[in-house]
Amino acid sequence: MIGKILGHYRIVEKIGAGGMGEVYRARDEQLDRDVALKVLPAGTLGDDAARKQFRKEALALAKLNYPNIETIFEFGSQDGVDFLAMELIPGQPLGEKLKDGPLEQQEIVRLATQLADGLTAAHEQSVIHRDLKPANLFVTPDGRLKILDFGLARLVHPELAGDVTRSITMETGTVSGTVPYMPPEQLRGLPADARSDIYAAGAVLYEMATGQRPFPQKQSAELMGAILHQAPPAPSSVNPHVSPGLESVIGKMLEKDPGQRYQSARELRIALETISNAGVASGRVAATSVATQESGRAPITVVERPRRRWRIAAPLMLFAVAAAAFAGWLFYARHAHALGAADTVVLADFSNSTGDPVFDDTLKQALSVQLAQSPFLNVLADRKVNSTLKLMDKKPGEPLTGETARELCVRSGSKAVLQGSIASLGSEYVIGLKAVNCTSGDVLAQELVQAASKEQVLKAMGGATTKFRQTLGESLSTVQKYDTPLNQATTPSLDALKAFTQGKTIRNTKGDAESIPFFKHAIELDPNFAMAYTALGVSYSNLDEHGAASEYLSKAYELRGRVSEREQFAIGGLYHDYVTGDRQKANDTYALWEQTYPRELSPHVNIGVNYSLMGQQQKFLAEGLECLRLDPAFSGCYANLMNNYIFMYRLQDAKATYDQAVARKIDVPFLHELRFKLAFLEDDNAEIQRQIAWAADKPGEQEYFLNQQAVPRRTTERACIDPTRSGTRPAG
Repeated sequence: MIGKILGHYRIVEKIGAGGMGEVYRARDEQLDRDVALKVLPAGTLGDDAARKQFRKEALALAKLNYPNIETIFEFGSQDGVDFLAMELIPGQPLGEKLKDGPLEQQEIVRLATQLADGLTAAHEQSVIHRDLKPANLFVTPDGRLKILDFGLARLVHPELAGDVTRSITMETGTVSGTVPYMPPEQLRGLPADARSDIYAAGAVLYEMATGQRPFPQKQSAELMGAILHQAPPAPSSVNPHVSPGLESVIGKMLEKDPGQRYQSARELRIALETISNAGVASGRVAATSVATQESGRAPITVVERPRRRWRIAAPLMLFAVAAAAFAGWLFYARHAHALGAADTVVLADFSNSTGDPVFDDTLKQALSVQLAQSPFLNVLADRKVNSTLKLMDKKPGEPLTGETARELCVRSGSKAVLQGSIASLGSEYVIGLKAVNCTSGDVLAQELVQAASKEQVLKAMGGATTKFRQTLGESLSTVQKYDTPLNQATTPSLDALKAFTQGKTIRNTKGDAESIPFFKHAIELDPNFAMAYTALGVSYSNLDEHGAASEYLSKAYELRGRVSEREQFAIGGLYHDYVTGDRQKANDTYALWEQTYPRELSPHVNIGVNYSLMGQQQKFLAEGLECLRLDPAFSGCYANLMNNYIFMYRLQDAKATYDQAVARKIDVPFLHELRFKLAFLEDDNAEIQRQIAWAADKPGEQEYFLNQQAVPRRTTERACIDPTRSGTRPAG
């Protein structure tokens, strides 16, 4: 097989084999990455109908996009060879790690917690592993546990769904592999459920704690009899360093009756959290104490010892149950509202593994529009992202992935990173959304959804985002009220949304003139794309082409029923500001925007500017101060306040506002221009010379300062926010 090409995968080397087939490292020639290629045993899928069913179920498994679960990329067939392309995971199987003996309890609990998290994510998608064992658990170099072959046991061996007894009793001689980790009900041929996985996980934890399997019998008949009828030796009888807390958890996982085990992986995680909170050291002291109680007594038989150990641990077990209940309350209380009203989140770049560039940046833009509908969520603005990147010695527009996104989240004082991903499986797509606490790394919320075709991706992602918002803590009432479908809030055309996204990027990096062709292309692809008309109107107005600006803003206003409610406020305000000139109507619209989205900066800035133009300076000052309260790092707030103070001849207030901006290291040309005018009014020649010196190496700025009249005009120049971008909106 080495060198053979299956689909767009070139096989490089064999890295493993087992009952699920042979595994190879292969090169994905389309995406230029290494993958694990699992070649199914010949004859596993006998005909096209079997392949169709396998593909359908493999798609369901591909939904398991979770840090502790190996990701399935694609199922394919070529020349009679059926294969699965999967995530290639560095590290070693847990089984190899256990060859050196039992693990430290702290590491056991850490790995077991990750195992419980992975099982929780899968079980909540109604996917059961059915074949958990050390060989199917990988530990990466950075200590992350990954579950392999999730759900494949039933796909490759359909008999495992029920008739397990027949397949097991056909074996003879020494037993190895799956059987030592099978729960009693699976050996009896009964259907497996989530509790079956918990038993198998318990057998794995037993081996991690003791260095040996719960039942060491070598012959199949003896082994199955032990699993069905005997209790395993207490872990602490094999390794005296095992604490009573961990011992009780393993004992409950290995109960013969599924009804006596943890009923969910989430419940198991809570119990493990209790052990972790209690501390490893205290657990070892307790274990030593129990061992001391037994010293000096007559030896007991192997059959009696487990019963005696469990009896000694019973009072501690009761304490553990109570502690687990309390930890459960804390766990659910903490996750019931993953985010608070004051929390800010960072929207990271989408991970696109499909190879289709139409999804690049486009889905992030779509998600941004969908999340912006929420009065609850507070996504970090682009201007704050770029200013924070600058502090990190990175350029604006730097990809927000991995550690970059997490560091930016921490530096900006945000609570979580919102991550998105899209992967293909044949002609279908799997979209994932996840919120991760940027300090602890805890997953706060996640959603997975599939789309039957490329045309259904936006609709599918919109539905997932709706659930995502509620999981993050938003009330059901606002989720339902402000939830315009994505294909209506933006466009049903991915290509049009791609062009629009490119236009926004170009405008932020190169300017308005360069962005116009992209926005026009978006409209060519979708003549009803209201947001694209708004963007064109803004760009033309910034270029002082007011006729074209009025035309496109009028068209956006006609199509305002095809956007979200938030965008309707923005379009309505711009229309009355720059088309009808009715600033009172514009302010009425902005006031509704303020009431609906009280943390939104744009309406406060724009309504304040209109108050200034209408001669209502005190009302403007109130909005300007609110602007600073909402975002003390935004240069436009300081510029507008300075401009208004100069207009009112409150020169000391203008100077104090400039000093506040300098203290925050805000350095933009307009603030220097205003400080230059202020110096002229105060006849402060020293400050005039300082500002001219600042402009000396800046093209255009020095000429501007030198050409100013001795007494600057009382301008109505202003720094406002275009609701469709971070920066300025047209001055009108």
